[in-house]
Amino acid sequence: MARLRPLSLVLVLFFLAGCGGSRTAVEAPVGITGVWSGEGRQWNDGDRSREPDERWLVRVTVADDGVAPTASIEYPELGCSGTLAYVGPNSATDAQAGDRIFREEITVGADRCVTGGTVLLRPSRNSLLYAWAMDGRPTVAAARLERQR
Repeated sequence: MARLRPLSLVLVLFFLAGCGGSRTAVEAPVGITGVWSGEGRQWNDGDRSREPDERWLVRVTVADDGVAPTASIEYPELGCSGTLAYVGPNSATDAQAGDRIFREEITVGADRCVTGGTVLLRPSRNSLLYAWAMDGRPTVAAARLERQR
């Protein structure tokens, strides 16, 4: 994948906004440093109005020095893992403070998992929202991740 697909990521995050509770205007986002995990949901045709085609565990580990975060990603049930290379802050018109864009590179299990997707991590009150998309593919994925440590 060569370019970011912000519309798909925005749509996935819009879907997540309705999952797991509501936010109020006074809630402050958390930092993203730490280990986060949760259930990922994948829609192979991009249609988030129906049940996901697949569900799997996703674990993201982030170290953020305030300049350029470094991160790794694991899909333990799928036998895949890799790195998240920091691209920059989210520049979409509906970006929120703390949004960070990464390029995913699967280094273990690339024969089982697609590599090269764009990942948006958005801090929420007590969680980290994860959205995945790739140009030229209808597949999108999303998760609400909880801090593990």
